[in-house]
Amino acid sequence: MNTAAYQTHTPIGAQQVPDDARIHTLPRHFGWHMLAVEDAAYRWMRRLAPEYAGGYWHFYELSNGGFYMAPECGPLLLRVEGNGFEGLMSSQAAGNAACPLPSATCLPGFPTR
Repeated sequence: MNTAAYQTHTPIGAQQVPDDARIHTLPRHFGWHMLAVEDAAYRWMRRLAPEYAGGYWHFYELSNGGFYMAPECGPLLLRVEGNGFEGLMSSQAAGNAACPLPSATCLPGFPTR
């Protein structure tokens, strides 16, 4: 039986978090791990894009309950050791690439919702 005909795909939307709501965003998504996750995202970005020099990051909440953050900058050249990827990405795409890595690497066993 082909189940593909019965599957539905709902697009996931991203909404930028307003400045006045930022203070509650990281605790809501990461609890007391929030500072470790935020710091790890910055460190991963410096590792993936050595020319990244820091700066302000925008927070985005996803319609499926997820979250990511992205630096406020122009496109970044990302290099991934181990798989040979090298490519120019928008700041949102680069942030989206860097954000899952802190949870996966610095917080083993981090509970999911």
